[in-house]
Amino acid sequence: MNWEELKKRLKKDPTYSANLELAEYIVQNESQAVHYYLSDICLPITAVIEHKITHRNIVGEFYEFISSPFNKETETPEWHKISLYEGIDCKLSTYTSCIASRHFCKIAKKEKSLKNSETEILDFVDYETLLHCDQPEETTDSPTQKRIKKAFNLLSDKDKMTLQCTVIDKMPSLEAFHIIEHFIKPRPKNGYNSEQIKAMWDDKRRQDAVSLIKGRALDHLEQLYHAIK
Repeated sequence: MNWEELKKRLKKDPTYSANLELAEYIVQNESQAVHYYLSDICLPITAVIEHKITHRNIVGEFYEFISSPFNKETETPEWHKISLYEGIDCKLSTYTSCIASRHFCKIAKKEKSLKNSETEILDFVDYETLLHCDQPEETTDSPTQKRIKKAFNLLSDKDKMTLQCTVIDKMPSLEAFHIIEHFIKPRPKNGYNSEQIKAMWDDKRRQDAVSLIKGRALDHLEQLYHAIK
């Protein structure tokens, strides 16, 4: 493995081939790849989840979650979740952030004794309703469902993450805001830059911003859905 060459390719990887290669090396427990993944990708994601979702240290839990299962015979992690990454439609960092945020949101909700549990299954009937499909088909491999899934896979990382949080995982707007806020960029105004303006928002403004970005993502999904033959 030419590690330096791979790191350069990761910086500009429109086909996600370098991201897929990185994932494959991680599953093989290649030390440089694992170190890079944990330090450069997972640590920032962990910090955001700790600050915005769990409000406690989750470093150990995060590692156990993302590297599981652990092979007792070889004494090495098997990285099953990373092995599921296909290098299609999103970077490894986006994939990691998505599955980890969803997992720890569920844990946080259980810890707060909330009644509504999150679903782990993509419910295409929800999308059909949003797309005004009056008669959703119930079979798992129906043409409508395949068409919706294809449209979803064509979305940008921004739209996918937004719909993952707000529609698929049904997160409250304020929880979703903390995960997708890096996609929300208000215009600079009165000498304040985008991040400064966002930091001054109250909860109502944050909820409005999530509603707006969710609406745009659904519009994009609907456009792609109707464009697919």
